[in-house]
Amino acid sequence: MLYDGFMNEYLSILLSGAVGGAIVSSLIAPYLNRYQERRKIKADVLKALMNVELSRWSSRKNSFEHYMKDIQELRASAMIARAHRPLIEFYVQASALARSGSDDDFESSKDNEFGGSIDTDVSEFVSDSAALLTDYLWHPHLSRLHLATRLQALRTTRAKLQKKYSAKKSPSRHIYDWERII
Repeated sequence: MLYDGFMNEYLSILLSGAVGGAIVSSLIAPYLNRYQERRKIKADVLKALMNVELSRWSSRKNSFEHYMKDIQELRASAMIARAHRPLIEFYVQASALARSGSDDDFESSKDNEFGGSIDTDVSEFVSDSAALLTDYLWHPHLSRLHLATRLQALRTTRAKLQKKYSAKKSPSRHIYDWERII
């Protein structure tokens, strides 16, 4: 008799734990899966961003078509990740500016073995734009607090670069018309 009571009690605890575990897992599992999917989607955007960063340097291996394919992949993955579209387009335009300067340098250089260079200040501008985009992807709620300030600082840098390169005939002269590049 003692054995039957113990088994019934043990069996009821086991079943209630299983049912409770099933209920809890059915409520928590979708949330955890969604969180993992969001991380994967954000990682895909960062991978596409890395590909654009690598292909913005003109060389024999990096054709303009390859660069445009990487831009399309970045835009598509950013759209899936619900990234801030004006921020994506700001980075794309900055990257296109650097790519056009690299293309000009690649075409005008006699030694085109290593590819076209990008002016340091233009490269820093593009890197800062990429850093802002990366911060926004990984910490969207925190980044929104500083997004307007950082974007305004980048726009100020863009205006300085426009002043600097608009009068020159340099590989980065496209900065004057940078909004018409892509």
